[in-house]
Amino acid sequence: MIKNDEFQAWVHGPVSPKLYAKYGWNPILIQNRQLTFDNQVNDLLESVWYTYGNKTANELEALTHTETPWQNARRDFKPNENSSVVISTKDMREFYLSIYSGD
Repeated sequence: MIKNDEFQAWVHGPVSPKLYAKYGWNPILIQNRQLTFDNQVNDLLESVWYTYGNKTANELEALTHTETPWQNARRDFKPNENSSVVISTKDMREFYLSIYSGD
């Protein structure tokens, strides 16, 4: 069973199977809803948007292929070999904490 927060190491980068099943390759449209987050979460989301928001799909794919969590999950696979290996949340936490400089 796939968990809601699970990401798998697919050929073109990390994928949430739950979101892929719902949206496929289609853009996830922003709905006109006001969501409220505490300051810490809001700061993190703004940092993610600032870092990745202007990147194209190809740029994001190339970037993920240089990142340790995706590489670790795909170490036993050929470049174009399909995989449903789950990317370690520990690897993601360690990697993104190492590059996040939240104030």
